[in-house]
Amino acid sequence: MKKYDFFRNMPVEDRDELLVSRDVKAFILRIKLLIKQQRQIVGEELSIPDVLLGVLRDNLHKYSKLIDKVNLKKTSGKARQTIVGTVPEAVWTEAIGFMNELEFNFSKIEVDGYKVGGYFPVSNSIIEDVDLNFLNEVMDLINQSLGIGVDKAILFGTGNKMPMGIASRLAQSSQPFFWGDVAPAWTDLRATNILKFDPTVMTNEAFFANLVAYLGVAKSEYSNGEKFWAMNEKTWNAIIAKTLAFNATGAFIAASSKVMPIVGGEVVILDFISDYDIIGGYGSVYLLAERAGAKLTASGQIQLLSDNTVFLGSARYDGRPVFGEAFVAVNIANTAPTTTKTFATDEANAVEEPYALPVAGEYVGEAIVNLYNLTPGATIYYTRNGSTPTTSSDKFTGPITVSETETIKAIAFKNKVSSTVFSATYTIL
Repeated sequence: MKKYDFFRNMPVEDRDELLVSRDVKAFILRIKLLIKQQRQIVGEELSIPDVLLGVLRDNLHKYSKLIDKVNLKKTSGKARQTIVGTVPEAVWTEAIGFMNELEFNFSKIEVDGYKVGGYFPVSNSIIEDVDLNFLNEVMDLINQSLGIGVDKAILFGTGNKMPMGIASRLAQSSQPFFWGDVAPAWTDLRATNILKFDPTVMTNEAFFANLVAYLGVAKSEYSNGEKFWAMNEKTWNAIIAKTLAFNATGAFIAASSKVMPIVGGEVVILDFISDYDIIGGYGSVYLLAERAGAKLTASGQIQLLSDNTVFLGSARYDGRPVFGEAFVAVNIANTAPTTTKTFATDEANAVEEPYALPVAGEYVGEAIVNLYNLTPGATIYYTRNGSTPTTSSDKFTGPITVSETETIKAIAFKNKVSSTVFSATYTIL
C-alpha cells in the first residue's frame, strides 16, 4: 500500500492536525469496528467528516479527469445558477450627459443531486495499520468508486437519475421536460454542433484547418475562456501523427503537454470515448452540482477467501451544460460522433416489469385481468388503448374487466424509477 499518497499535497502540520481531530478519529474508529464486527453490521451509513470532504474533492481528479474542467458548485439542496444573457454594448456619450440604461437578460437553471457510487473491498488486515495509512487506503478507494462514473456522466449522462452530459445535450431533438421556464432558450444543436469530416483526401495543413474550424463552433460567450477536449488515446495519437508530419518540433511540445495543437485547450484522455471522436468546449459553462456530504456504507458483504469487508462509497451530483452552444462533438474519421453510452445497470434500484393474470390470449365473453409486480412498494400504472403508460395513466387498484379486444400496457414505478413496459393483448371472442 502506498504511504501518505492521498494526503501528499497537504503540509505535514495540516495532515497531523486533521488526523487528531475528533471527527476524523471517530470516523476511523467506526470503520475499524465495522470491519471487526462484519456479520453483525449491515447497511450502517457513515457520513464522511466535513474536514475530509475537501481532501476527497482535491484528490478526485486522480480518477475523475473532468471534475476540475467544469463549474463545480457545492450545495446542500438544489443548485441554481443565474446566467446573464448576451452582454449589451456600452453606449458612448458626452462626459456630462445622462447615462443610458443597458438591458441585461437573466435566466436560471436548476439541478438536483443523484447518487453515484460503487462497492469496494477493504482488506481486514489494514485495521491494524496506523491511522494515516488506514485512512489513505479507505479514501483512495472511495475516490476510485466515484471518478469514472462522474466523467462518463459529464459527457454522456442521460439526465435520468444522473447529470445531463455534453454529448447528450448536443443530440437532443426536443426540449426536455426538466428544462425549466426560466432556463436559457433551448436550441436544436444537432446540425451545427455534431460534426464530422473526412481526412483521407486532405493534406495535414487542410486537416488542421478543418479541425480549427469545426472545434471553433463552440462559442466562448458566458465562459471563462478555458477549453478542454476529451478523446481516447487512439484519437490523440492520430492527431499527433498529423502534427509530426506537419511540424515535428511543435508536435513534441503538444504531445508532452496534452494541449490541442493550434486550437489550444487541454486534451483529456478517456478510454470510454469512441475512436476518432472529440467532445469538448468551454467547461466553465457546464454546471456540476455536488450535494453536501459523501457517504460510506457497510454493505454486509464479506469476501471470506480474501479476508475483505465490502463498503459502498457514494456522493451526490447533478449537472448539465448551461449553454449547449459552448460545446461541440467532432469525428475526424467521417463517421457520426457517438452521443450515447451504456452505463452500468442500477440493479440495486431496478423495478420489476409488471405481469398479468390471466395471460394474454383469446377468451370467450370477457376476461378479468389482474396486474402484479414483484418489487415491494411499487405502483402500477396502465393503459388500455395500446399507448405507452406513464405516471399520469390510470393507477391499478383492482381487476380490469376486458369485454372487447384490447391491449393492456403497464409499468411499475417506485422512487422515481420506472420498469420496462409490459404489454398483453386480449382477444375477446
